[in-house]
Amino acid sequence: MNIINLEGFRQIPANEGLCENYYSTNIISALNENGVTLINDMSGSVTSVCRGTQAVNTVERTGLIFTTPSYVTLYSTLPDLKVSAVQLGFRLTLSAGKKYSSSPSHIRINGYSFTTPYPDEAASYYYEIFATRNENGYVSASLYCNRSLAGNTSFYVSDDRTDKIQVSIGSGDNIFSSGASGTLMLGDMYCGTVAYGKNNSAEPALLGAIEVRYSPVTAFTGGECEKLAG
Repeated sequence: MNIINLEGFRQIPANEGLCENYYSTNIISALNENGVTLINDMSGSVTSVCRGTQAVNTVERTGLIFTTPSYVTLYSTLPDLKVSAVQLGFRLTLSAGKKYSSSPSHIRINGYSFTTPYPDEAASYYYEIFATRNENGYVSASLYCNRSLAGNTSFYVSDDRTDKIQVSIGSGDNIFSSGASGTLMLGDMYCGTVAYGKNNSAEPALLGAIEVRYSPVTAFTGGECEKLAG
C-alpha cells in the first residue's frame, strides 16, 4: 500500500475553539489552515469544535472533538478508484450518553451505509474502509473495525464519477437521544492506494490503528530558507 496522506490533529492548539463561528465552511477552512485535507466537507449542527483528549476505558484518545445536540457528518473524497484501489483509516470516538439508535450507520460510502453500533458508554474504534472498482464499473467496499470485518457493500459508479466517491463519517440522524448533547471525536487518519492486479483485483493492507505525532521546531541554524519556486 502507498500511503498518500497521513493526518492527525496534535498541531492544533488544545482546548481552544477551532474557529469563531461554527459554520461548515469556516470549520473546513480552519482545518485546511492546520494541514488537515482528508476532511473536505461537512454538515450538521455543532456548538463547539476543538482539539482535545477523551479517556475511554482508561485509554486517552486525542482528536478533533465536535459537540452536537443533534448530528454531524464529515466527508472525505477518495482518490480515483478507476486508477487504483483505496484504503481509508480513521478513529471514531463517541462520548457516553444514551444513543438515539441501537443500529445506527455512522459510516457510509457514496450513500451506502454500514451498521456501526455504539454502546451508551464512551467507546472508541479504529475503522478502515477498503474500496475497489471492477472493469464493469461496480465498486466493492469493505469496512473493518479494529481489523475485524464489519460489513460489505457494492454499487455502480460511471467512469466520470470515479474520483467523486465520498466516505461520510458521522450521522445524518441524531447521534444521541432526543434533547441530549454529546461529542463525536475524529482521530488520526490515513489514506492509501493499492495497485490493481489482474481483473482489477486488490487486497487490503490493514494497519489496525495509527497514531500521528509531530515535533515542533525548537531551534534553527543556518542560512535563510527559500522556496524552490522562488
